[in-house]
Amino acid sequence: MYIIVPVHNRSKITNNFVENLVKQTYSQYHLLLVDDGCKDDTVASVSNKIKNLTVIKGDGNLWWAGAVQKGYEWLFKNDINGNEIILVTNDDIIFNEKYLENGIREMEKTYNSFLIASYKNTEKPDVLFSLNENTGKIINKSEKNFVPNCFSMNSVFFRFKYLYSIGTMKPKILPHYLADIEFSFRAMKKGYKVIQNNNLQIYRIEETTGIHDISKSNKFDFFKSVFSNKYAGNPIHWTYFFYLTVKRKYLIFIIMFFWIKLFLKFSLILFTPIKKK
Repeated sequence: MYIIVPVHNRSKITNNFVENLVKQTYSQYHLLLVDDGCKDDTVASVSNKIKNLTVIKGDGNLWWAGAVQKGYEWLFKNDINGNEIILVTNDDIIFNEKYLENGIREMEKTYNSFLIASYKNTEKPDVLFSLNENTGKIINKSEKNFVPNCFSMNSVFFRFKYLYSIGTMKPKILPHYLADIEFSFRAMKKGYKVIQNNNLQIYRIEETTGIHDISKSNKFDFFKSVFSNKYAGNPIHWTYFFYLTVKRKYLIFIIMFFWIKLFLKFSLILFTPIKKK
């Protein structure tokens, strides 16, 4: 089993994750720690705790998709057996001591399936999503036409050989947000299934470094943030995402509508006077 974990300058969070790994009842794993330019003690501290470890170096510009892609490339380069189980996971999660054991047991029961963990934090949303190919919108789970066709990859098990038919990440155009949704959407379009199990749950640490709301930004911060890789609504990334996922006959209309909405939003911020403090 191989575990791919992207890390970047949050030693405390990464070490909490590693401490969970050390306590696992299943220990036959090899950790691929993708060090995206860490300047703290992340790599040194993890190296002291994990024996079966490979550190893959990045320059600080990999982001999530680029880091996962580096892990995939390492697997291909080292001719890993196609039936090997791969776990792609973030480091900001907490799980019990049978997490890996339960994951492997479930994977051995199924074929052509991705096994995803669900949040144990009740206030967190589900990790399953439904993308409408006609509109480019994510359908709410409460809607009657909700049919899961993509999923979050906060922590997901699959077999290495799946990558030969699905392909890998697209970090040059989707470096961070939406990369897992596009990859999983592509996987399910290829016929792979997604499964969950009650024995495979995680706690998600609430800390986040991303930008999710810029509605209250002033005109300067808005323009600076909206095109940042940290912003979940980055319009360049969403445009690429639409291109890769929605039906061609609707593509131009979806993209035009999306950019018009963004322009109107920016115009509103641009022409709103800055309040004096």
